[in-house]
This record gives sequence, C-alpha cells and structure tokens, in this order.
Amino acid sequence: QPPVVQADVRPGGGAYPPANWGAPVARFTDEFVLDLAALETGTYTVMVGLYAPVTFERYAPDRVRASMGVADGRLVVGQIIVK
Repeated sequence: QPPVVQADVRPGGGAYPPANWGAPVARFTDEFVLDLAALETGTYTVMVGLYAPVTFERYAPDRVRASMGVADGRLVVGQIIVK
C-alpha cells in the first residue's frame, strides 16, 4: 500500500544529502514531523526509507538489526495508534 502520510525532505535540512555521505557513515540523526490530523482511528506502521531524488531509485539498507524489518527497501520502525 502507498503511504498514507509521508515527508520527502533531504536529510539535515538539505545540508547532508546521502550522495555526500561516503563510507563509512558516522551516526547521523534527523527529525521529521508528520501531520497525522487527517488520519482515521487505527494502527499504522511507521517506515523510513531513502531514495535518489533524481531517479527515485530506493537506497536499500545494507544492515538491519534483527528487531527491525524491511518492507520494499524501507525500514520498519514500529507502529503508532491514532485515537
């Protein structure tokens, strides 16, 4: 299913695009805010993914902790309940 809410933004407010990360990548954190006001009551799966902005090719994660799943190249972060 397509995402019901998503944010398409460059990491670091555009200052840290994945093409410039190189290897190995130091630990990097970022914050995104999604507007969930239009969602109906229910349980939703939260996923995160990266893609090339020109080709829309998804960057597949190369390592995933056993507790996290992968769906279509996206990391499954967890679930939220909207009441």
